[in-house]
Order: sequence, then C-alpha cells, then structure tokens
Amino acid sequence: MITSWGGEIDMKRKFITDGIETIIMIVFITALVCLLCNAFFMTHEITGVSRVVNYAGIVRGSSQRAIKQELSQKKVDDQLTYLDGIIDALQHSSSRYKLIKLDSASFQSELREQKREWQILKKAIYTYRKTPTGKNEQLLLTLSNNYYEICDKTVSIAECYGEGIVTGLKKLEVAIGIVVGILILLSLERSRAIIVNYRNMLRLNRDAYDDPLTGVKNKRYFEEYFPVMSESCNYSLVFIDIDNLKQVNDKQGHEAGDHYIIEVIE
Repeated sequence: MITSWGGEIDMKRKFITDGIETIIMIVFITALVCLLCNAFFMTHEITGVSRVVNYAGIVRGSSQRAIKQELSQKKVDDQLTYLDGIIDALQHSSSRYKLIKLDSASFQSELREQKREWQILKKAIYTYRKTPTGKNEQLLLTLSNNYYEICDKTVSIAECYGEGIVTGLKKLEVAIGIVVGILILLSLERSRAIIVNYRNMLRLNRDAYDDPLTGVKNKRYFEEYFPVMSESCNYSLVFIDIDNLKQVNDKQGHEAGDHYIIEVIE
C-alpha cells in the first residue's frame, strides 16, 4: 500500500512538472513569435525611414540646385512642382514615392515649418523672375541659405528617428537571442527527460518480463504474449525439466543451484 501510494504521488508530481514545463514552453514560444513580429515591423519601418531621409535630402539638394538655375535665368517650373510633390508626400505619406508618414512630432513640426519657408522661397523665385535686381537676388540667396538650414535640420531629425529604431531593433535581437536560448535549453531538458523516461520504461519492462537470474523471459511474459504469438505465427513449444535441482540446492547450496540453472539456460 505504501509503495502504491508513493508511486501515485510520483505520477502526480510528474504530471504537474510536465504541465508546468509545457506552459513555460508555450509562454516563451508566444514571446518569440511576438518579438519576431515586432522585429519584422521595425525592419519594415527602418526601410520607410531610410526613404524619408533620402527624399528629405533630395529636397535639400534639389532646392539649392533650383535656386542656382533660377539665378542663371533658367526657369525650373517642373523641378519646383516635383519638390512640391515630395514635400507633401513627406508630410502625408505617398504610395507614389513609397514614403511613410514619420510618427515623430518634432519631424512633423519641422516639416510644416519647412513647407511654409518653401512657399516663401518660391514667391521670391517668381519675384526674381519678374525683376532680376541685385536686391531680389540677395533676398533669394538669403532665403535659400535659411531654407537649406531648415532642410538640414529636418534630415537630421529623420536620421535620429531612424537611429532610435535601429537601437530598438538591436535590443530586440538580444531579447530574441535570449528567448531562443531558453527555448533550446528547455527543449534539451525535455529531450533528456524523454530519454530518461524511455530508459525507465525499458527497465521496468525488463524487470516485469525478464527473469533476474538468467535474463530470459519469465512466466508473466508468456502468459501475456503467448496468445498473441499463437495467433500470428506458427510455433513449437519445448518444455525443459532440470533434474536433481533440489538435491543440488540441499547439498551444495542455492548459489550452486543458481549456477546450475544458468548453465542449463546457456
């Protein structure tokens, strides 16, 4: 009764332990899936931010090039329209340029300021076209330099925003590595437990069906498997009776009797 009660307790403990390990595995697998999804979205966002930085830089460079061309009496209306489109796309996102709207209050604020200054700069361009005097030229150059500084600040904010995402992604990679490492350890422990349980099962099976003295199958084995064997194949049955075993045990001892049995079996 005590042995049975102890075995029942061991089974309950094993059931609880296996359940806890399963729950832990599910928790870490769920965490890994969430981390991987976040990493995917952050990687996608980095690509979008890179395009924002690139096009913000295009606005900065192209606006200065447009001013130089206007000062050389070359009209660049197509280029001005192109820059209008890019600035709007940076502010509201655009499928045409594959631009996202940056979730940064400072960037959006600077971009609105940049858009206002761009309208002022365009008016100065049109004024210079009509009246290309030295005063209007100087005003255009001053506004151009101011606009370049604003564009440069916008680009810097976008770059900092992207660096923040990269930093977060690196931290995410570390977290993913830790979770993967834990899952590997848990998997190894589960594999070890399975191997140990399998070996224990083999040992219990051997103890239940093998004779401890000779290693051959015992009576219980044949009682359970003989009916199955007789249905599935032809067989021959041989009985062996050991002569004078009792005399050997009585005269030479049970150790000699055991040795006698082993010699007969071999």
